[in-house]
Amino acid sequence: MVKESYDRPTRPPGKFQAKLRGVQAEPSLKGVTLDSVRSSLQRTAIGVCRWTGQHWRVWLSGAVILASGSGIVYSGWLGVQMIVNPQRVSWLNRYLPGLVPLPIDYVPAKSMGEIRREILARQHIPGDAISLGSNVSIQDYQTPASDLLVPVYQRQPNCQDACDRLVELRLYQSANTPGATKTHQEKRYHLVTELAMTGIEESFAIAPFVQASAAHQGSTRILPLTTIERFQGKVPPAGVWLNLSGRQERSEGTIRYGQIIHYNPKRFYLASKLQWTSSTDKPPVWQEVTGGGFPELVIDQTIGVEPQIRVYQVRPLDFLPSPLQLAPISLNEPALEIEDYQGALMLARNGLWSPSRDWLQRIKQRITQNQGYWSPQAQAQADLIRWHAQRTQAQAAKSWASPGQQVLVNLIDGRWGKALETLEQQPNALEETHGLLRSDNGRLESRMRSALRIQPDHTDVKLWSAMLIAVQKGRAAAIAWLAQQAQSTPSQISRAHRLFDQLGIARSTPSPKKKPRQP
Repeated sequence: MVKESYDRPTRPPGKFQAKLRGVQAEPSLKGVTLDSVRSSLQRTAIGVCRWTGQHWRVWLSGAVILASGSGIVYSGWLGVQMIVNPQRVSWLNRYLPGLVPLPIDYVPAKSMGEIRREILARQHIPGDAISLGSNVSIQDYQTPASDLLVPVYQRQPNCQDACDRLVELRLYQSANTPGATKTHQEKRYHLVTELAMTGIEESFAIAPFVQASAAHQGSTRILPLTTIERFQGKVPPAGVWLNLSGRQERSEGTIRYGQIIHYNPKRFYLASKLQWTSSTDKPPVWQEVTGGGFPELVIDQTIGVEPQIRVYQVRPLDFLPSPLQLAPISLNEPALEIEDYQGALMLARNGLWSPSRDWLQRIKQRITQNQGYWSPQAQAQADLIRWHAQRTQAQAAKSWASPGQQVLVNLIDGRWGKALETLEQQPNALEETHGLLRSDNGRLESRMRSALRIQPDHTDVKLWSAMLIAVQKGRAAAIAWLAQQAQSTPSQISRAHRLFDQLGIARSTPSPKKKPRQP
């Protein structure tokens, strides 16, 4: 076999081959062939692969040894804690009952009198204990026990009313003391956990009742929580729900605010779930709104004749110690990607609850007849709107002492024709309605605008919109706007002029001509 050497190129030499020729001229590389170079490269590649494989095996072995060592160290730590501080690893009993036998006297148990004296010694005030029901002992997760919540207060200086501010919640559990006679034994309790409490920022408490343009928007000062009570009656079955609240007197009325606390007895865990505020001086209530047998938390934020109800559903939360949350039913995100459905929610967001409910009923009927999917989220939104519509309808159906109030509640409920009929037939309503339209801060205007987006040719809505413009911007601006609307007719414009006359809106008169200046 003839070997091909570098000094016998088969084609004209290039730059690279010229360099090889220069290398060939070196005495140490004489006689090097292509086969020898290939063999050398193969041996080098095999060596690198072997070294790389060994390298990764070394790293893998090291990782296994490190993990094993960490596991041994952690197991040793657990073993030491079981002996020295078993309370710290008592959570293991949740998975392996009885694994960590805690001595009954390890955590010193105290009588209720001792607990109260301890709190008083810290310059605090113990409140009335609240029973949280039966449970299993945190010491072995087997022995029956009962949980108890003790609220802790602090006296506020320079205070005249509701002076005790809630600063802490203490969770206790009854202790099982062997050997004590039932007749002489005073019930004793172990301290399980503590939850520090603050209050509610004033800006949050008054936010729903303050206009964006108001000078006083509230401050960051903390309003105290002064009372605590356990929800009774029909409440969600998982855990215990507590309501902490406070009150503030304002010129507009009494504001009540607070926090919702949930206790998970399976994990002995207290957690704050929601801050709330209400202008009706009514606490939140658990009530079934959406059906299905599960109650929701209902908070009434109604202001005057403007209903506003917040509804929160209990939903799962990916947090093992406290796996529940309170999620609001919101109208901002439509549950169905249907244009009519989105339009109905737009009406509700602008306060037209009854028209929105009627639209949703027709949409649901059409979807179910066509065997479409009406989701639970859509039903929840429909139920929230239905609750508001019931309020506005009840108000509109009442007999009001003032004709102007009758006009207002009909406008709020979207009864445009009924409101117009009251205005035209009761002269006593004219002056009050004029003031109502002049002082409107957007709540009536937004209703009219959203109603016209759904029905641009609605005569009654157009007339009310024209009256609002006439009162605020003048008669000429109102007639110009009305003439530009869909399907406006001369009869509608004539009727608008009559309404303007009744409301006392002056006709525009030509301004007097200015006299020319004397030179």
